[in-house]
Amino acid sequence: MKILLPILVIVSFFPLSTFSQTDNFRNAGNDTLKKVQLQEVEVTLKKKAVERLADRVIYDFSQQSILNSGSMLEGLKKIPGLIASESVDLMYQGKTLDVYMDGRPLRISGNSLISFLEGLPANSVDRIEIITNPGAEYAATSGNAIINIISATKASDYTSITYSGNYSFSNYDKFRNKTNNGILLASKFGAVNWKVNVGQSYKQSMLDNEIVDVANLRYDKALKYNYIRPSLTFNIGKSKLGLDYDFSHNTSNNDIFDNSTNDRTESKLSRSDIAATYQKIYENQQKKFNAKIIYSALNNKFWQKAIHMENVSKEDVYSFSVDYGTPFKFLDGAKATIGGRYDREDMSVDNNNIQSLEFLRNTLSGYAEVQTKLRKTDFILGLRGENYDHKGEFENDKIIYNEFKVFPNAAVQYNIMNSIFLTANYSRKIKLPSINSLNPNNVIYRNPNLTYNGNPYLRPTFFDNIGIKFSAFDYATLSYDVSFAKDDIMFLVENTDGNVSYLYQNVPDLRVNTFSVGLPLPLLLFTKGFDELMKFNFDINKIDILYFYLDYQKYNSAMIGDQKGIWSFFVSGQFILPSDINTQLIYKITTPGNYRYYMIDKPFQHTFDFNISKKFLKDNLTLSLFANDIFNTNRTIARTLPLANGVSTMQKLDTRSFGISLTFKIKNAVKGGKSPSNVLDEKDTGGNDIITP
Repeated sequence: MKILLPILVIVSFFPLSTFSQTDNFRNAGNDTLKKVQLQEVEVTLKKKAVERLADRVIYDFSQQSILNSGSMLEGLKKIPGLIASESVDLMYQGKTLDVYMDGRPLRISGNSLISFLEGLPANSVDRIEIITNPGAEYAATSGNAIINIISATKASDYTSITYSGNYSFSNYDKFRNKTNNGILLASKFGAVNWKVNVGQSYKQSMLDNEIVDVANLRYDKALKYNYIRPSLTFNIGKSKLGLDYDFSHNTSNNDIFDNSTNDRTESKLSRSDIAATYQKIYENQQKKFNAKIIYSALNNKFWQKAIHMENVSKEDVYSFSVDYGTPFKFLDGAKATIGGRYDREDMSVDNNNIQSLEFLRNTLSGYAEVQTKLRKTDFILGLRGENYDHKGEFENDKIIYNEFKVFPNAAVQYNIMNSIFLTANYSRKIKLPSINSLNPNNVIYRNPNLTYNGNPYLRPTFFDNIGIKFSAFDYATLSYDVSFAKDDIMFLVENTDGNVSYLYQNVPDLRVNTFSVGLPLPLLLFTKGFDELMKFNFDINKIDILYFYLDYQKYNSAMIGDQKGIWSFFVSGQFILPSDINTQLIYKITTPGNYRYYMIDKPFQHTFDFNISKKFLKDNLTLSLFANDIFNTNRTIARTLPLANGVSTMQKLDTRSFGISLTFKIKNAVKGGKSPSNVLDEKDTGGNDIITP
């Protein structure tokens, strides 16, 4: 504590001029790179590497080579407090994350989600938003937190071309290649903006999975991923009409060696999204009217050679939402937002061409939210009501869930001084079981001693979330969160006479307590001294700096009893070498302890990553060399907690890899309409410049 307090004081009194260039955009939710040229005066506002708002934290991927040099999954694993795995999907500081892409839910989980993120190139993404406290405006079915992956799309009055790609390799039992390529085209023609992002990735990898005394499996994996994302935005008077299409196809082949036998599995996942969005533009930016229609189709096919098994799942989703917000006179100014939404999900599951599960979900919701301010304190108070009419049929059994639920949320943020905030929040949320967890058919792997199955009878999970957070200049944070889950969904592991089964099951209660602290330490403190540091006007993205992050998570449930919590430690270093060569290092380790329903016996997520990058040709060419898990320390050794006859597992992925990443931007390649002398890049919100949850 004697060391912690002086560092907090140093951070709290950073020169305000350092951060004043972006403070005015705090409420906008993003800081896009903007360049305005007025005669001979040019002003450049640069994106923050990290930005913390009252309800979310935003990580810029576009300018951080340590995050965008590999797959999206590799980039996410380098974010402090974020954990990714097939059994729990994505979690951030103890909260399960519902995954969105450009403001639309992906609706995939488990093995399908991990494969999708493995195939998605990180350099095709502009930024991610981790919404830790979703307001009433967001669907309550989003669970207790959201991660929104926002594509790298931007249009200007010229046609711009951006190529990005990388190549990496690993060498364990044999040499394996990993590569991805993407091209982004964007331009304007009068009142029409168009954007096209197309790309592919290919990844070879290895997984050793030992289930003690049951099976010793080696997976030789090959993943192919292709995507195309065209977008059109029409400026109609003071309104905008956006049309988006998103298609991706993911193929995963696994050659599996189980002791003396060989097997092969294949998975094919295709996803299509079509969205039409109307936005009314008002002179008063606090006023808004948005309407959106979305159709999503998801098809997943799994095939296993040895047992001639073919399982298929299909999901069609129709969604319509309307949001209206307007300011009104109350205290220091207030804004009220109301809206409604209707969702319909049709799900079906086939086992060897025989339908085994059919599910229909209809959800109708409405909300109201008020935001206001009293001197230095901001208030948000919201209420959302959702009516669920869900019907399913499995093996002649009727599955019915028909309920109306109310979900309140509240947040208070006190501005202690410029860019220093104290925030408290509460929210109640629900998470519906995914098609992956409901699917009774195996979609991972099966042999005589090992099965993986979903559970059609799963109930929704309800969350009550309470949190308090202190933040200073986006980089220094101190927070405590507690989440109460009812009917939490876990991956139950049972061992019966050497036959192991993995099955999704509801758990009556789970409480997660999370404490975290993040501290930046600019090395100017040692080279210039404290007095000079206070006078120095610098860009934090161009200085030598260390960032420390520490969190502690404690899981309590009647099913697992009182277990030992886990500590996670993360440190990243940015060092600027001569000729503006940027060197970044990340070290991450999680200690043994109770992680949800597993006891981690040895450190997991134990990695040391390195990246060195340099910009050329007026910053239009970025070249990076990187190495992930240099010391090959990342592995998982865990055992299940709920059962006396537990299961111990040891897993090792080929996470040690080396590679090169390249991004090249070509501007003014083709004039699209007139090329004005004054250019202002539009706000990049991913998709069609319209922000709607």
